Amino acid sequence: MRTASDAPHLDVLTRLGHRLPRIRSAEAAAVEVVRGLAPLDLIASVSSVEADIAAVVAVNVPPGLSTRLSAELGDALVGTRIPLDGVESLRQPVRLRRPYYGVAGAVETLRRVATDSALVQALPAAADESVVLSVPVIARDSVVAVLTVWGPGCAPNLGPTLEVVAAMLAAAWETDHRPAIRRFHAPSTPLPDDELRITIDSLLTEGAIVAAVQPIVRLYDDTVIGYEALARYTPRAEVATPDELFASAASLNLQASVDLACVRAALHAASNLGDADLFVNVLIGTLLDQAGMAALDSAAEAARVSPSSIVLEFSEREPVPDLAALQRIAAELRSRGYRIAVDDAGAGHASMRVIAELRPEFIKVDRSLIHAIDSDRARRALVVALLSFGGHIGARLVAEGIETHPEQEALLSLGVQFGQGWRLGRPVLTRELEGHPDVEVVDPTWFARRRVSPIRDALATSVAPTPQPVQPVTTRGSRARRGLARALTDAARALQSEHDPMRILGVMAEQMRRVVPVTEMAIFVADYETHRLVPVLATGPDSDEILADSFSLDAGMTGWAFGKGTPQNIPDTTAPSMARQVPGTPVVEESLLLIPLVAGEHKLGIINCWRLGVGRFTERELEAASLFAHVAASAWRNAQLYVELVNAAMTDPLTRLYNSRWLRDTGERDLTRAARDGRPLALLLVDLDRFKTVNDSAGHAVGDLLLQRVATRLRMTVRGADAVVRLGGEEFVVLLHDCNVDGAARVAEAVRIAVRDVALPEGSGLKRLTASIGVAVYPLHGLDLDQLLGAADRAMYAAKHGGRDRHVRAAPLPESPTVIPLIRRREGRGARASSDVRVRNPGERVRRPATR
Repeated sequence: MRTASDAPHLDVLTRLGHRLPRIRSAEAAAVEVVRGLAPLDLIASVSSVEADIAAVVAVNVPPGLSTRLSAELGDALVGTRIPLDGVESLRQPVRLRRPYYGVAGAVETLRRVATDSALVQALPAAADESVVLSVPVIARDSVVAVLTVWGPGCAPNLGPTLEVVAAMLAAAWETDHRPAIRRFHAPSTPLPDDELRITIDSLLTEGAIVAAVQPIVRLYDDTVIGYEALARYTPRAEVATPDELFASAASLNLQASVDLACVRAALHAASNLGDADLFVNVLIGTLLDQAGMAALDSAAEAARVSPSSIVLEFSEREPVPDLAALQRIAAELRSRGYRIAVDDAGAGHASMRVIAELRPEFIKVDRSLIHAIDSDRARRALVVALLSFGGHIGARLVAEGIETHPEQEALLSLGVQFGQGWRLGRPVLTRELEGHPDVEVVDPTWFARRRVSPIRDALATSVAPTPQPVQPVTTRGSRARRGLARALTDAARALQSEHDPMRILGVMAEQMRRVVPVTEMAIFVADYETHRLVPVLATGPDSDEILADSFSLDAGMTGWAFGKGTPQNIPDTTAPSMARQVPGTPVVEESLLLIPLVAGEHKLGIINCWRLGVGRFTERELEAASLFAHVAASAWRNAQLYVELVNAAMTDPLTRLYNSRWLRDTGERDLTRAARDGRPLALLLVDLDRFKTVNDSAGHAVGDLLLQRVATRLRMTVRGADAVVRLGGEEFVVLLHDCNVDGAARVAEAVRIAVRDVALPEGSGLKRLTASIGVAVYPLHGLDLDQLLGAADRAMYAAKHGGRDRHVRAAPLPESPTVIPLIRRREGRGARASSDVRVRNPGERVRRPATR
C-alpha cells in the first residue's frame, strides 16, 4: 500500500524514468538528476570519477532552502577536481561500492582545491559539516560517478531511492561512453572448419589486407618519428576483426601466413612515409622460424624499404618458451639493420624479463597503463619505473593510447617523450576500404605536410663525446684565497672566450675548483634521447668509475636535484633513501653539492662536487657554486646555439644534407689537404632524371618527399667519412675522400642503383626514378673545386645525352703547354730579341738551330 511519505519519492522516480532515457549525454543526465531531486528538499551533486580524481559535473541548490551554499556558488563548484582520498563521502562509495551516510569530510580538501574565493568563504568549519548521503553510479562494472545529497530531506531511508536514480544515471553513462582505443577483444579460439579456411585463404590474396598507419609523435613538439602499421581488411562474417582473424588462423595453423600477409601490407605502405620510421607488428613465433626471417627480408626487398627504417614490434600472443632463441633472432635482425620494439609493455606476456633479454630500442607502454594517468598515482609510478628501466637499457618509451590533453601533459611531466593515440593522430588509409567508412583516406601529400624528426638520423649523425678524466688541481695559497667576485669574474671571462660546447666543460671544471675547492667533481650532460644523465668529465681517484656509470634522468640524488632544477647541499651522501652508490667505489662519509646547469628553460646537465667528511660544504659555498653554475650554463647554452646556427647555415633544411655553402667552405680545404698529402679526391655530380615530371604531376610536396628519400639513400650508400651535398634543385654532390677514378666509378654505380631502388609515391608520374652521374677526380680532372665541378657537370650532361640512368667519367685535363725560351741570335741577322719565346705543344719535337 502506497503511503503519503512514499509519494514524493515515486513521483521523482517516475519523472526521471520518463526523461533520462531520452538524454544521450552523461553531463546532461547528471543535470537532470540533481534538478529532479529538488522536490525532496535536497541539495544534490554528481561527480564523475576518473581513477583517483572526482570532478564535479552538476550541482543544484533548490530555491527557498536555508543553506550557506547559494545557487551561484553551486555553479562555481562545477568543474572542481577533488582527490578521492581527501573526501570521505566520495572515497567510500568508490572504494567500497556501497552507499555512505555520514559527515561529508570535504571542507578541508575543498579549501585547498577551490579557486573561487567566495566559495571558500562560504564553506563551514570542519566541525559544522553537514551529514550527506552518497551512492555510487556503476557502469561497465566500474564506479563512473558518485551521486551526493544533503539538506533538510537527507535521511538514511532515502538510500533505496537514490540507488534507483543512480542506476538510471548509469544507463546514460553507458550510452555516452566512447570506448577506449584498444585492441579488439580476442574471442575464444573457434573450431577449425573448411568454410573458415576458405575465408582466411581469401584474405591471404594480394591486396586483401591493407595497412592503416597511425603517427607516433614527440609529445613536446608534435613532430612525427614514425607510423605504426595496423592491419585492416573488409570484415567477413567469420572474422570481423584482426584479433578474430589471428585467433581463427591459429586454430588452422595459419598464424604465420596471416602474420606475414599483414607484414607485407605494412611494408607496402612505407613508400608514402618519407623519413619517418615504420613500426610493424610481427609475432615472435613467426620470426623464430628461419622461413619467417627469409620471408621478412624478401618482403622488405620487394617493397624497396631499407631495414634501417623499420622497427619491428614484437607481439606475444603466447609466452616465449626459449629466450635464447629469441636473443639469437634479435641479433640477426639487428645485423640486417632492423630495430626492435616490445609492444604492450605492462600487459599480457610482454614481461620485464623478455624486455631485459631483448634490450629493445623502443618500449611501447600498454594503453591500460596510460588511461587516466593524470589522475592515477599507481599508473604514474609504473611509468616512472619503466622510464628508469628503459634508461638503464637504452630504450625509448612510447606511450600508447593517449586520448586526452591531461594524459599528454602528465606524461610530459614524467619525462615521456614519445606517444601515440587518437589525441595525437588517428589511423589513416591511402585508399578507401569497404567496412571502414569512419577511417580517413589521405593522399601522399598528407604525409609530406607532417613535420618529421626521425630518430635514426639523429643516432647516425650524432657523435657522443668521449669523456676524459681531468687531473685534479690543488687549490691552495693565493688562488684559494681569492675573493668570490674575482673568481666569478675570471670564470665568466674564461667561459665566454670559448665557443666549443665540449671544450667549455673542461673550462667549467677548472674554474669551478677555483670558486669552490672540492675533493672530486663530475659533470653530467642530459641526454633526452635516451633519458639518461651521461658523465662527460670527472676528477679525483674515482673518475674512471664515475665516467663508466650513466643513469636515468630521475635516478638517485643527482636525478632528483636535476629534476628540481635547484642547487642542493647534501651533508651526508649515505643518509637519503634515494642515494645510489657509484658501482665500483667504496662507501665513505662525504658531503655533496648538486648544482644543476639551467639556462632559461633548458636543463643542460648537472655538476656534482664531493668533499670527504660530513657537513663539509657551507651555505655560502652553495651560493657561490650556484652563481658560477648560472654563468657556466649561460655560456654553455650560448656555445650550443652558436654550433646550431653554424650547422643551420651549412645544412639544407629540406634534406638535412650539407648545402652549397658548406661545399665552398669545406671542399676547398679538402682539396688543399688532398694536394698536401698527395691523395686523390673524387666528386660525383648526381642529377635526377626528368624530376620536373614529379613536380608537375604530383605537386612540390611529393617532390620534396622524394628528394628526402633520395637524400636518405645517398647517405646510406657512401662511407661515413664521405660527404653528401644538395647542390640545388634535384642536383646532389658526393665528395669521396682518398678515392681514385676507378673507386669513384664503383661508388657512382652503387649510387645509380640506390636511386633506382627509391620507392616512388603514388601519382608521381614516373615508372622509376633514375639519375645521370658525372665523375671527376682530383687532380686528373681538375686542380680546384670549380674545375672539378665543371668537369663533373660536363660528364653528367654526357650521361644524359647518352640515354640517362648511367654514370660517365670526365675527360682528363689536357697537359699544360711548355714555355721554351729561344736562343739569342746575333743582331743584324734578323734574329728575334732575347725575350722572344715560342710555345711548344705537348708531344712536339724541339727543333734546335743548326750550328754555324
